[in-house]
Amino acid sequence: MNDAIEVIVVETAEGDEPANEASRTVREILRAARVTARGDGGDAARGKRYAMVMVGDCDVIAARGAFLHNQSIPLDANAVGASVDAALRKIGWMRIGPAMVIDRSKEEDDAWSRGECARMRTWADTVVARTRASST
Repeated sequence: MNDAIEVIVVETAEGDEPANEASRTVREILRAARVTARGDGGDAARGKRYAMVMVGDCDVIAARGAFLHNQSIPLDANAVGASVDAALRKIGWMRIGPAMVIDRSKEEDDAWSRGECARMRTWADTVVARTRASST
């Protein structure tokens, strides 16, 4: 097994397209999952390990959320990340640890006050610890 761990970061808002730099990779991952579902491939990627970071921005949809019931705004803002995560598992990749789901507010001070930077540090420490444990 390859000891390398891929860190996948998907930044989106309200199910929109990911950043331009990531769009091609996201499409390739989703396409690979469809091919694997048909039984046409996927063996080469099986067993790869990854850590998942989803960065959404709920500020852009907060007003809309007030009018909708049964809506999870952070999950809505990270819909593309959740799709990529599911696709990677479908093609046989193994996620180490929980996915890191971040609500990146437009106000940086707001993110700091919510403790998201501390959450990210804890998450990163957990991923590193699991990586070290699995490679010994």
